[in-house]
Amino acid sequence: MSERIDDMAVNRVLRQMKHIVVNKEVLLSFYSHPVSSATEEEIAEVVKVINLVLSIHFGKYYSYFDDLRSQALMTIMERHDRYDSAYPPLGFCYTMARNEAGNLLRKLIKEDGLETVGFSRGGRVKEVVPTELSDLLLYMSGDKPFVRLVVPTELAGALLIFCERGVSKYSGDVSKERVIDLLLNSILIK
Repeated sequence: MSERIDDMAVNRVLRQMKHIVVNKEVLLSFYSHPVSSATEEEIAEVVKVINLVLSIHFGKYYSYFDDLRSQALMTIMERHDRYDSAYPPLGFCYTMARNEAGNLLRKLIKEDGLETVGFSRGGRVKEVVPTELSDLLLYMSGDKPFVRLVVPTELAGALLIFCERGVSKYSGDVSKERVIDLLLNSILIK
């Protein structure tokens, strides 16, 4: 994980993540002056890079995103003066965010004992977001607000099953038939 991410690799990832667009000029501006004079726009670009890292590398741990984001941002601000202009600012920021988030996640998982027990710090059952729902992760984690979200038909079943598992606190397999039965009952009751 400690290898540097070159600018071309990051650009390929950015093209894949169409919903997150990082302004490289603003990011370069962030590193061109002392951190104490960073603007809100520059910090917002750093947060975009962090969100990109979290979405790509740590998506299934979305419940930890607030902690991971805070740790990565704090570290990037603290180590701001270590930036070497020989490297692209996007790769530097991306690598630092990835490494810090990974380090903290390993610590949190070890503390919570997630390898053996599926409970978080709050005592709730940990949910792992199914891979097919990764495009909806920013919405489900609350990182991207919405009033109404149109879910593609092919994802509706997986999303309903995921939601039912969260509502019923049932961590085993929930069948599509059970979800459909619950939906029909809720419609008929109303």
